[in-house]
Parts: sequence; structure tokens; C-alpha cells
Amino acid sequence: MILTHGATKKSYKVENAFTPVLKDGKYSVVMRFLPSHPSEFKPFIENRTHMFQLQNGSWFGCDCLSKYGEPCPICDYNRAMWRKYGKEEGKNHVLGKFKPKYVSNVLIVRNPNATDTEGKVYRFEYGPLVMKMISDAMTDHEDNEAGLIKGFNPFDWKKGANFVFEGIQNGKFIKNDTSHFGTPKPINKWNGKSFVELDDEEIDAIEAQLYTLEDCEHKKEDVRDYQGILDSYFAKNGSPLITADMGISVPAGVNIGGIVAVKSAPVVSTDDEDDASFTPNASVSTDEEITDQDDFFSRLSGR
Repeated sequence: MILTHGATKKSYKVENAFTPVLKDGKYSVVMRFLPSHPSEFKPFIENRTHMFQLQNGSWFGCDCLSKYGEPCPICDYNRAMWRKYGKEEGKNHVLGKFKPKYVSNVLIVRNPNATDTEGKVYRFEYGPLVMKMISDAMTDHEDNEAGLIKGFNPFDWKKGANFVFEGIQNGKFIKNDTSHFGTPKPINKWNGKSFVELDDEEIDAIEAQLYTLEDCEHKKEDVRDYQGILDSYFAKNGSPLITADMGISVPAGVNIGGIVAVKSAPVVSTDDEDDASFTPNASVSTDEEITDQDDFFSRLSGR
């Protein structure tokens, strides 16, 4: 069972995280995604959070319970808004989908803006843009000139590829959309003039530097449950997120306006499903989200 709303929230700060340094409004870091720590089996972890501003100006944030295969009240509310208002008008009523964040081990191969980081292992926190690049790199695809290009495992010592993490300052934001993978080749280092393949002894030394990632992953028992998120939202916003007349299916035992759900079914039946012309589901993978980790890991092991 997910932690109830009365428990203390745990801090999940990512220690020893790599932060690129801007010079002249940009950076270009050559890094290598690394395999998992010997005591773990996943080369990355994923966290999902909702964060949005309330009408009173304050901010509300919570973990998205879809990560744990559980119903999430924020996702449920958003789907209700899509059903009620349709694809276009619904954009003005939803609270925003969850934002996934991922953490992996990386080796900094070359970093002209901060050469002291080269040759060191860090934890690296990144978003759906970079994760999509990882997923795309693993997928076979046709190229107009080169023909079939085979996918590869970016986390492999020998068969992976360097990742060029590029950032360009654009106002208050940093754009990373020009980042890309190079050609697959064994893990390497920068000697000041060229990239040189690492020998087995050097690889063993890097493996000894790998961080565990399990402590960065938000645990089910440490986050607010469905009722806890509803209660926290009400405390901050002054009005409920979900009301009985919205027809939202809620987990058994959840209290909506004094009505306690006996089972996962709409608290009040409605007949307005005909206007549900657009009902996106936050638990379904999209081009921007990697949500089926079992499938992802099976693809990694198959390479």
C-alpha cells in the first residue's frame, strides 16, 4: 500500500550529480552512459512528478502514482477534463501531465568547459528528451543513404556510443535538442588530442566508481497515497480536486465529499461519455515518455 498522507516525506536529492557549465551561453559535453552498479540490474531509474501552480498563486507538487501501477488523482482529474471539454478546450483546464526524470551513471569523456570532470563518474539526471534519444538509439531504423542502421545498447561498455550532450542558452532556458549519439564503439577517453579506447584495467577502475541508483528512486511507501494527494491539494487550494459529480473512478476507501468509495467505480454515474472525443491515458507510453520499463530492460538485455 502506498504511504498514507500523514507520513513524513523523504528527500531524494541526487547526490554526486553532474551539472554542465555554461561558457559563452553554451556547453558540449562528451559522456558515456554506463551499465548498472554490480549490485543492481537497472542502468537507470525513473521518477514521475506532477508540479503546477494553483489559482491562489502557490505551487502544488506530488509524485505521480502511475509509476507504481496505481490510480493517480491528478491523472484522473486531467482525463475527466479531456472528456468534458474535448481536445482543444481541455488544454485550458488540465493541470499538466506528470514529468518523468531519469538518473543514470555516466563517464565524462570530454568537457572543455570543466576539464577537471573528465575521466570521472557521476550520476546524471535527465528528462524525456534525452530518454527518447536513448530509446531511438536502441531501435533499428532505415536511413535514406546508409540503409538499415541497427540499434545498439547505449549502456554497454563495448557496443555503446559516446553521447554528446549539448546545451544552448535560450533566455531563461537551456535547449538540449541538438544532443546526439556518435557511432557505436568501445568506451574511450580523451587524451588531449583524440579519443583512445580504454583497456580492461581502466574499465575495471571505472566500474569501481559506479554509484548505486536505488537510493535516488522514489519509493512507493514514501509518497502520498490517493487520499493523501487529495487532502494535500484541498489544504493548499481551499477547494477539492475531485467532486462526486465528476464521475471519476476512485480507489476503494477514498473519501470524496463525504462519500467513501466501496470499490473502484465512479462515485456518481454519469451519462456524458458521448463527449469523450479525446481521452489520453497518462499510463500509456508516448513519444515523450518511456513508461514500460520491463519492455525497455528486455530490449537492453537482447542487444
